[in-house]
Amino acid sequence: TLAARRTLRRAAAAERPAVLALVLAAAAYGLHALVDYDWDFLAVTGPALLVLGCLVAAGRGTVTLRRRPIAAAGIAVVAIAGLYSIGAPWLSERRAAQSAAALGTDPAAAARRAESAHRLNPLATTPLYYWALAEGARGDDRAALRRYEQAVELQPENWETWYLLGAFELDSGRFERACYALDLAYRLDPRGPAGRPGGLLDQVKRRLPGCPA
Repeated sequence: TLAARRTLRRAAAAERPAVLALVLAAAAYGLHALVDYDWDFLAVTGPALLVLGCLVAAGRGTVTLRRRPIAAAGIAVVAIAGLYSIGAPWLSERRAAQSAAALGTDPAAAARRAESAHRLNPLATTPLYYWALAEGARGDDRAALRRYEQAVELQPENWETWYLLGAFELDSGRFERACYALDLAYRLDPRGPAGRPGGLLDQVKRRLPGCPA
């Protein structure tokens, strides 16, 4: 906080709104890091480090900028991007949790919240899983299947995406498709649930003798 105050004092009046935005972005990253470890995620930590670098350089006065409003606007854009990269995944998790809570009572609301969670963090698969469950609870199996397939397209090397797709196909009675998905899940993680004795893959094999091991 002391460093932030000094930076704000150094900044020219025209730069202070942008510098304040940077301070808030850095503070948001710090608060988020208290509950979630972000150093492994470049999309989160990269903008935060850029914001911190801008803060260190702000108000030094070593270079005279002729177009301060443009520079300030650029800094503000970076700050907003940093805030979004930190806040969007957190909000997505909240929306996904709300979707899970609504599944048993209001599938339509659960679907809306899961869709919102997906829009906030389109690289995460969990919102898609809840979205699929909500669509299934509403009786729209085609929409549910699209969500599971979307998760597979998003993370094709993740055994879980194939396993959940296979579980859905098995439940829908499409044994050949279930065999394909569950076999891939097993190959990606032989120690995972797909390979357990009596598990879903074994259930498919009993119904479909030609299903690969």
